[in-house]
Amino acid sequence: MKKRVYYSAMLLLLLGFGLGIFACTYQPYAQGERLYLSQCADCHMEDGSGLEQLIPALAGSDFLLSQGVETACLIKLGAKDSLLLGGRFFYGNMPPHPNLNATEITNILNYARNAWGNQALPIKVQEVEEALQKCKR
Repeated sequence: MKKRVYYSAMLLLLLGFGLGIFACTYQPYAQGERLYLSQCADCHMEDGSGLEQLIPALAGSDFLLSQGVETACLIKLGAKDSLLLGGRFFYGNMPPHPNLNATEITNILNYARNAWGNQALPIKVQEVEEALQKCKR
């Protein structure tokens, strides 16, 4: 009887542990997604689709994928002039995000560069820190 209780308890423990592992989903850019949704999605949209000629789409953006870490300055300092991206002009101003630190900007970039079908290698915090030091103020 004791063996049966012991084995039943072990089986339940293993099942619970196994279900816990399978219930977890791997989300490497979860923090970046949260920051994107709170800081960027109002303009660039939740799905990264942008807004016509005002705000560029980030989904499928060659600029975002090719510029990588250089985009950190744009996030930090914003843009007041029109932007020429992928042969198209965008006329909406991008507000600066001076309160975002290098880690937060890195998280946002890594999320956006790997969301909505985008695929890019991760950017490191040190790369963003170096880029931010070179930004024109």
